[in-house]
Amino acid sequence: MGKSDRRRFAWDRQTFAKGLLLGALAGVVFVANRHLKKTEAPSLIDWGRVRKLAIRMAQAPATSTAGKEELTATYMRMAEQSENLISDYTGWHKPQAYLGVRVLDRVEWIDANIANFRDIFDSVEKLNRQYSGSPTPATMVLGLANRVLVSGQMGTMMGYLSKRVLGQYDIALLGKGTPDGGKLYFVEPNIAELEHKLRLDGRALRLWISLHEMTHAFQFECNPWLRDYMNGLTRRYFDTVSFDMAHMRAHGGGMGAIIARVIGNLLKGTPLMELVMTQEQQRLFRQLQAVMCLVEGYSNHVMKRVGASIIPGYGRLKARFDERAKQRTVMDNVFSRLIGMDVKMQQYDLGERFVDYVVHKRGIRFMNLVWTSPVLLPSMEEVRQPEAWIARAERWTQD
Repeated sequence: MGKSDRRRFAWDRQTFAKGLLLGALAGVVFVANRHLKKTEAPSLIDWGRVRKLAIRMAQAPATSTAGKEELTATYMRMAEQSENLISDYTGWHKPQAYLGVRVLDRVEWIDANIANFRDIFDSVEKLNRQYSGSPTPATMVLGLANRVLVSGQMGTMMGYLSKRVLGQYDIALLGKGTPDGGKLYFVEPNIAELEHKLRLDGRALRLWISLHEMTHAFQFECNPWLRDYMNGLTRRYFDTVSFDMAHMRAHGGGMGAIIARVIGNLLKGTPLMELVMTQEQQRLFRQLQAVMCLVEGYSNHVMKRVGASIIPGYGRLKARFDERAKQRTVMDNVFSRLIGMDVKMQQYDLGERFVDYVVHKRGIRFMNLVWTSPVLLPSMEEVRQPEAWIARAERWTQD
C-alpha cells in the first residue's frame, strides 16, 4: 500500500469513526426528543439494559429442573446439618424463621439481585423525577447519556459477579421483607465449575459454603435488630444522596460542585470510593463498611473453626480456595478494581482478623456481645484495633 493509499485509508477510517459517533449522537437526540414529548426525564437506570448486559456476560446454561430438585434436597440437608454445628459452636439457638433454600443458575441470580437493587434505588429514582423540572433537549441528552453509562456499569458488575458468587443469604435489604425470613441461594454453575477447576470434593465444598451462608442466617434471624439497623443506615445514606441531588438542582453548580468536592476530598487523602461523597455520606458509608466487615468476618471465622473440625480434607480445600483467589486473570483484577471488590475483600479479611483476635483473647461468648446492641458494633477504627473494642465492651458489661 502506497503513501497516498495509506492516507486515504486513514482518512476513510476517521470519516467512518466520525460517522459512527455522529450517528450515535443523532440516535441519542432522537430518543431525547421522543422523551420530551412525554415531558418526563429519563430514569437513572434502564433495568432492562442492565439485565441484558449481565446475562450476556454470565454465559452459562440453565440448570435442569430435575437436577435442581435433587440439588435443592441436598442443600437443605446441608443447611440443617450446618444449623446444628453453628448452634453448638456459637451458643445461638437455631433461627425460628423458615429459611427458603434455592438452587439458582446465573440468570436466576441476576434476576433475584436486580429485584433487590431496584428496591434500593427506588427512592433515588423518585427524587430524580421530582426535581428534574421541565426537560430540555440538552438535559435530555445528558440524562440519557448518564442512563446508558450507569446501566452499563451496573450490568457489567452484575454479569461479572454472577460468575463469581457461590452462595448468598438474601435478606432483601430495603425490600418489603417477609415473615418467613431470608432466602439461602446456592449458585450451582459456579460451585460446580470451582469443584472441577480445583479438583475438590464436591460434598465438602458445598458443606463449607453452606456453613458460611447459614452463619449469615443466624446473624440476621437471631438478631432481628441487625437487619433494621442496616436498613436504617442504607436508607439514610440514600436520603443524603437524594438531598444532595435536590440541592444541586435547586442551587445550580452541578458538575462544578462535584469536581470541587472531589478535589477537596483528594487533598484530605480520602479513599477513592468516597471521593464524590459529602462528609455525612462518608460517615454513613463507613458505618456500613464496619458492619459488613463484622458480618463477613464472623461468618468466615465460624466457617473456618467449624469446617476444620468436621470437613474431611479441610486444610487442602481452604488452601486451594485461597490460591484461586491469588491467581486471578488480568481481566479479573481490572473488574475487581472497577467495582471495588478488592477493597471489600480486604475489609472482609480485616473483619475476620478482628473476630479471630477477640475469640482468641476472650472466647466466642464474649465476641457475641457484639450482637447485643448497635451500641456494641465496632467502628472501622476498632476493627483495625480490636483491643480498643474489647476495652469498650468490658466497660459496657460493667456499667
